[in-house]
Amino acid sequence: MLKKIFLFSVSFLFSVNLFSSDSFKYGLGLSIVSTPSYVGSKKQNTTVVPFPYIELRSKYINIDKDKIYNEFYNSHRTKIEFSIRGMLPADSEGTLREGMKDLDAIVEIGPKLTYNLVTKNLMKIDFEVPVRAAFSIGSNIDYQGLLGSLDLSYKNIIFNDYKLRFTTGLGFADKKFNNYYYEVTSSNVNATRSEYHSKSGYSGFHNTMAITKKTEHFWYGGFMKHYYLENTIFEDSPLVETNSALFYGLAFSYIF
Repeated sequence: MLKKIFLFSVSFLFSVNLFSSDSFKYGLGLSIVSTPSYVGSKKQNTTVVPFPYIELRSKYINIDKDKIYNEFYNSHRTKIEFSIRGMLPADSEGTLREGMKDLDAIVEIGPKLTYNLVTKNLMKIDFEVPVRAAFSIGSNIDYQGLLGSLDLSYKNIIFNDYKLRFTTGLGFADKKFNNYYYEVTSSNVNATRSEYHSKSGYSGFHNTMAITKKTEHFWYGGFMKHYYLENTIFEDSPLVETNSALFYGLAFSYIF
């Protein structure tokens, strides 16, 4: 059932005709991104990939660089939108998951509630509550659980029209999602890896900072995101070798 909901939702989001959009801009560039194999792994992977710039505003769907969303409700202070984000796939080789199944790419899809706490000139502080269903995308599309967070977001325009965003928050996930990354079944037990099954609960403290700038023909930016895993529900998993995880990247794009 959840798989059908996912497929329907994606089909709905992408069924809109781009040429009927209110605003559409596109470009192409490069990005360099460094990520751990999974949150809790010490292995860091650095990738250089093409960076497509897409900015779409329409009645049914909005795309803003790395975010796909559909706004359902927007009042003076409260906004509800439907958004998609994802996680890259990762090989188990060279990690504590050695010998276990590789991790597929994850697509997260669901609503986000935003409540504006403060607006002053170009500065905004928002309280955000995203709740998303996760699906692994490999040879099959499989439902992998629910996750969400309680976030505080600060946005401002600084220096010469640079956009600054800082987000801090607490994450939570159900046991199915936690077990996708941190479960060790009896068939995967070895001398350094005991059997482990996670529960639902607290999944970490996170901080994100991003700075971007857009001119007539160029967009460029960078981000850094840190996870702190102490006291998480899965902290005792034998697959967690560090309580700290860092994601960061730089990107630029030429806008046609």
